[in-house]
Amino acid sequence: MSSIITNNTQPKYGPRVQAEYIYKHLYEGVPVETIVEKQFPLTINRATIYRWISHYNDFGEVPSITYEKEKQLRNRIGSVTNKSINNVVYNTLINIVLEKPSLYLDQVAAELFDRTGYSTSISHISKLLKSKGYTLKKMELHARSASKLEQQRFIDEIYTVPRLHQFVMIDETHKDKKASRKNRAWSKSGKAAILKEHFGPKDFEKYYTMIAAMDISGFIKESCELIVRPETVDGPRFIKYINDCIVPIMNRYDERNLPRSVITIDNASVHDKLIIEQLLHPTGCRIIYTAAYSPYYHPIERSFHQYKCDIKRLQDTNLDWFGKHLNALNSVTSDNVKNYIKSMWGREEVPNDDNDDDDDMMMMILTDV
Repeated sequence: MSSIITNNTQPKYGPRVQAEYIYKHLYEGVPVETIVEKQFPLTINRATIYRWISHYNDFGEVPSITYEKEKQLRNRIGSVTNKSINNVVYNTLINIVLEKPSLYLDQVAAELFDRTGYSTSISHISKLLKSKGYTLKKMELHARSASKLEQQRFIDEIYTVPRLHQFVMIDETHKDKKASRKNRAWSKSGKAAILKEHFGPKDFEKYYTMIAAMDISGFIKESCELIVRPETVDGPRFIKYINDCIVPIMNRYDERNLPRSVITIDNASVHDKLIIEQLLHPTGCRIIYTAAYSPYYHPIERSFHQYKCDIKRLQDTNLDWFGKHLNALNSVTSDNVKNYIKSMWGREEVPNDDNDDDDDMMMMILTDV
């Protein structure tokens, strides 16, 4: 059993590192001995890697995620009950698993407490189920073109953040000729639809890359930067954006659940990632890296689509290119963002009630795309 559960200590390595090592062994078939020999700059021993793999096989998630869930479970249902389990609790546990086989172990423990008042740990739930012959079966319901483990790791990390207002989502999008041009127009039946384009001053239309940040209220305008072509966004430019536009708006991630205290961001190169983490460290915010090749799990992508649709809608207005940009930013409302989060993460914001800390925690089962 993983020491992360039995010792209840803060894990030395986070979910991203653990997921990478587990993925190499389980999904790429790399022997643990080879992983130990070729790892750099980390020096994780073989026993630790085997313990992570065993934990993943038992719990269906990386150890550090279970650690976070155990903390939240203790906050919700209190300390572990120091009494022997009886047949009523046993039977209730089995009924919960039969009724809702896709629940995570912390959810099973929480529901067991709600039904019986019996408070126990995630690891104890695992042992109880094994004693009755129940094991975690792997579900192969993942996107074919992406890392299965990375997608699950991302959703698991999202799940450990208590409130939706804590998230700041960062990504970039491009506005080119295709993004600003309507591809349909009205015409009389049997006649072609003609699009009349404007040819004039060079500044009539601008093509650009937008690096944007969004929270539950919509785009954060002071943290949306436009890089007009022919300039492009490279590593140093993105790092400058983080320092100038993101660091000033972030808060500390702690038990206060402050707004804008968690960043979701694409994986960068190792070098850029270290610099970004160093820049954000003084703010105390938490960083969650998105899963590779999985834009359908990042709500800001839906907001970008809405933004571009509004740019097209404003094509024939008298607004200049920057006015269209501002109007398109404003078109993404808080209700839009909440709907995108609900459909992509399976989560909804709830009133800030101390008795409902667990109600806004909903898990998403990954399905084929």
